[in-house]
Amino acid sequence: MNTKRLFRQTIRTFLKNWIAYITLVFTLNLILTFIIVPIMRWLTKVIMVQNSVPYVSYTNVGWLFTKRPLAVLELALLAIVILLLVFLAVCIFDSGNRGDSSQSGTAVNAHHAVRPSGHASVTRQQFYLFHSLLCADPAIF
Repeated sequence: MNTKRLFRQTIRTFLKNWIAYITLVFTLNLILTFIIVPIMRWLTKVIMVQNSVPYVSYTNVGWLFTKRPLAVLELALLAIVILLLVFLAVCIFDSGNRGDSSQSGTAVNAHHAVRPSGHASVTRQQFYLFHSLLCADPAIF
């Protein structure tokens, strides 16, 4: 497929579904802004208050690791949760932008991870396994 035809097809698909795209972006933004971010800020505050950590900076990293290792562990777990939530938001946006529901199967996504030689790299296999678990269509199960 040449570039012009692909561009026209993409624009046509967007214009046909622009209300759904805008609604999806707006809804995700509202959920993140008014639900997820306040919860994460509250959890960070609770962790820091409970462990008597005045602030987190490069100037007190040594003190944190030696005097407050539990706080470091809790904050690291919170950072992992935040990264997973970001990945989940991308998955929701990705699955919401798919125009053709037949393309949403994990076999199609995993197929793109395969190299021309027929072997997928370990990192790509792990990524697509993780992606398929988080973003899988519930109807598949």
